[in-house]
Amino acid sequence: MKAPTQSASARLIAIVADDADAVRPKAADYWFRLCKTVQRRVDSPDRFVRSLIALVRADAISGPCSIPGIEGNFSARDAAFANAALMASEARLPIAAMVAAVAALVEEIHGDDIVAVHAVGFGLGVLDRLEHAAGAGMRARGHFSEGLLGAPAAAAAAGRMIGLSNAAMIDALGVSGSLASGSREWHSGGDLLAGWMARSGILAARLAEEGFSGPAEVFEGRKGLFNGYAGPDQYTTEWLCADAASKPSSTQGHT
Repeated sequence: MKAPTQSASARLIAIVADDADAVRPKAADYWFRLCKTVQRRVDSPDRFVRSLIALVRADAISGPCSIPGIEGNFSARDAAFANAALMASEARLPIAAMVAAVAALVEEIHGDDIVAVHAVGFGLGVLDRLEHAAGAGMRARGHFSEGLLGAPAAAAAAGRMIGLSNAAMIDALGVSGSLASGSREWHSGGDLLAGWMARSGILAARLAEEGFSGPAEVFEGRKGLFNGYAGPDQYTTEWLCADAASKPSSTQGHT
């Protein structure tokens, strides 16, 4: 009997776990650098920052996590939202989202820098492959690819941080597909979109941890992210499972 074909999510998770060491130096740089930027942004007189702080003080749920420079303790999702929005001035939106999501979870589960860097690296690996697989196709149709692919990347980083099994990680990626968004009509350079990605990533990972299922073919499925936003024949799943030495150079067509 022929073995069932693995979903793109399953192959992606396996291959990124195998080559995570390659992105660890970059992940460490992002982790230690971006976590230091929040306090500086909180001290800024920028109107966006002041409005965000006012929202946090008025609406955030209490929890075990912090936002540097803002008094109080907040839920992981609220802390990640604010921290990612503040980090976004220093990094691409999905990267700010991954770091902020992991930073909140580090506090929530009392993790350490080593595990955090590994989680950020895993998210970076997922983001890189998703972007190469479908980013060009998404942009060609007028979509903001980083907004659509940032939520799965943040979910991958969050899932690795809380120790999801590969099976649960597939569910987390599946859930994140319904949380992905990214209108190009944004305010303040898209800072809030980074916050939404971080919050969505944690939500997807926690739902999967509690047994919530998501579609395994969230990327390549007939109604999945790739077909819906890049379009048929405008993405390639080869990028999701190729090792570093054999990554294809083209994103035309799909397999």
